[in-house]
Amino acid sequence: MPSRSSDKAPKFSGKTADLVHYLEEIHHLCKKAGCTDKYEWPKWAIWYLDNDTANLWTQLLEETTGRWDEFVEVLANSRKVIVTEEDLGEYLRQYETIAGYLNRRYKLTQEDYDGYFWEGLDPELQKDTLENLKFRNGLCDSDDPWPMNKVL
Repeated sequence: MPSRSSDKAPKFSGKTADLVHYLEEIHHLCKKAGCTDKYEWPKWAIWYLDNDTANLWTQLLEETTGRWDEFVEVLANSRKVIVTEEDLGEYLRQYETIAGYLNRRYKLTQEDYDGYFWEGLDPELQKDTLENLKFRNGLCDSDDPWPMNKVL
């Protein structure tokens, strides 16, 4: 298996859309390295992550038997769904801590700041919110994210 700092080390962007590709790459690397113990594969998946994601995934791993297929299933179902206003408030606080800081330091454009906030919402909540936004504000260019102040 490649070292964490190697150019050949698998990288996970943190985006849900990249999760399957990352896990497939770990699966492939483990098999290629001769690691056939499916209880070791989740540990390798965690090994290449940044510290925050690794800590989260370690907690998820502890909720399973540690077998690869069970771990993958838990990961696939781990996205927290925003149901209450308190859930939305918690998401907003966490988002503002990181993205707000980057936005204030001009490391993240306002458009990206708004767009990433929207992408972090559950698809069902996006759908409901979009209907409400269209009703209250009319149509918006589909290429441009809704400003956060309108979404909230």
